[in-house]
Amino acid sequence: MHEDWGDKVFLHTHVNADLSAIKASAPVVVRRQICTPRQRMAPLEGRGVVCQWDSRLEQLVMHSSAQMPHINRAGLSECLGLDQGRIRVISPDVGGGFGYEGILLPEEVCLAWLAIKLQCQVRWIEERREQLTASTNCREHAQDITLYAEQSVRLLAIDSDATVDSDA
Repeated sequence: MHEDWGDKVFLHTHVNADLSAIKASAPVVVRRQICTPRQRMAPLEGRGVVCQWDSRLEQLVMHSSAQMPHINRAGLSECLGLDQGRIRVISPDVGGGFGYEGILLPEEVCLAWLAIKLQCQVRWIEERREQLTASTNCREHAQDITLYAEQSVRLLAIDSDATVDSDA
């Protein structure tokens, strides 16, 4: 998709630990390769968002069915160039989100921008069909995990290589 981006890796995390002594002496070694296919997140209810710009407080107020409002606030701050203190995200009781209500959606960024630009209240209510056809996918995981343990099954170390296909 992005030809000039080479390997397409957007995040690489490496924890450097010397496991050579443990690998050489561990009496129990268990290795598994686990793959989970791409899935579809399916919350019990669709997302709903209302945004308004409070000109008196110079603050963006977002009512969202997000389960982690601080993630929304941090993401909106970065996308809109606003200090986090000028963004208030209110999240009412939310049912089971199964991962989908723990992320900032593009629609929420657009709504926030529109509320600021138009100086009025705007809302977006997601329909089930929209959620199933246009929402974010879960990632595909491939993991190569090796556990090193003592004979008593006391865990000594975990050596893991995980690759996550997050798509474009």
